[in-house]
Amino acid sequence: MNAPSSIHEICLEVFAGVSAIVTHEIRNALAIINESAGFLDDLAQMSGEDGEVPSGRVKQMATSVCAQVDRANRLMKNLNTFAHSGDVPVSRLDIKETLELMTALTKRKAAARQVTVSLESPDNLHITTHAFAIEALIYLYLIGIYESVPQKSRIHISATQNGEQRISLKFTLEGDEELLVDKLQDSKSDALLKALRADFEGGLRTIQVHLESLPVDSVVDRTS
Repeated sequence: MNAPSSIHEICLEVFAGVSAIVTHEIRNALAIINESAGFLDDLAQMSGEDGEVPSGRVKQMATSVCAQVDRANRLMKNLNTFAHSGDVPVSRLDIKETLELMTALTKRKAAARQVTVSLESPDNLHITTHAFAIEALIYLYLIGIYESVPQKSRIHISATQNGEQRISLKFTLEGDEELLVDKLQDSKSDALLKALRADFEGGLRTIQVHLESLPVDSVVDRTS
């Protein structure tokens, strides 16, 4: 498959990747709900004419169903928030909420590698930028990190103010292992960095992205 050649194609690929993760999780939640419904049906049939049903088992099944409904609702809420990121080309973005959103949306990928992610960001840290493009960039870095670091690794993500109109995002691999920076920086992330007018900095165990606020009327070049 050819590499995406435009920002539009890259963001579309990221949206497809996020959708695949979330819908898989929702399918798992529905499978558990279906299994619980089957148990309840079995209990109803076992009760017989006396109508006695083990209350403990029923409560257990009800609790399981409620937990999975809550899980599916959270997944759908996050996906809906992500989908609406492209409603406005340039907007004021809450960095802490953005990092929380993208780590939540990629949680299944981290769990598959038993990777633990921690976040550190001050409240009310905002930047005016292309929301969908920066979310796509964070997604690519997170997936790249999850797939390249050893199992049970710990990743720390921090956001700091770096000037009046500038912020820095830092991804750190804790421990003695080194990040495979070459695997994290490719044509797709390069294109997104260019669109965001951002700078990339790689180290032994860290990568940093330095972002500047963009004019509200700026537009992503979707053909670059």
